[in-house]
Amino acid sequence: MDLEETGQVKDVASAVASLANSNIIGSVFSDSSGRILDANDEFLRIVGYSREDLQAGVLNWKSLTAPEWLETSQEAVAQIQATGNAPVFEKEYLRKDGTRVPVLIGVAAVRDPQPHTIAFVVDLTLRKHAQAERDRLMVERIAMLDSVGDGIFGLDTSGRCTFTNRAGSRILGYAQEECLGRNMHELVHSRRADGSPYPEQECPIHQCVPHRDGCMR
Repeated sequence: MDLEETGQVKDVASAVASLANSNIIGSVFSDSSGRILDANDEFLRIVGYSREDLQAGVLNWKSLTAPEWLETSQEAVAQIQATGNAPVFEKEYLRKDGTRVPVLIGVAAVRDPQPHTIAFVVDLTLRKHAQAERDRLMVERIAMLDSVGDGIFGLDTSGRCTFTNRAGSRILGYAQEECLGRNMHELVHSRRADGSPYPEQECPIHQCVPHRDGCMR
């Protein structure tokens, strides 16, 4: 390795150290057995351990990993051993107090001077809470729409059904899941009361809606 390459390696090492010390995300160094050798304050906050715990050598990624996520972590280890890095993946850590924390992890191998790994860890707790709240609101809204007696449909920009409430599917004679992805013009605006077709550009406000059984409603 020439002097220029040595300088580049030092620059990279300095950049990594600066990122770790910034505590924007968690960073952790582990040996080949999984024992955590060093970590920044953000990682220790994520897992709920103190620096004294770290220095005592009690932190190991296997013991920190929730049981159902061990296989995922072991697959990442195998990938690192084969290629030097692993795709970013999600898992859950077991905190010192027994609670769990969802995280996003990126890992790479460092082979000089001794084989070990460096991982960057992002706490996903706030993101997961936001997703759960969004899902809860969606369930509530769907329940509210399902409770009304009028037919309600949602469409994408191509006119395909993305949602229908119970009343809407009952009016058409289709199960709710059968409506999804169907062209709503064909289902709702396809025929006049006498059975003749409506052109697609004509969408009458008041009309008889064709039921699945062929009757007009």
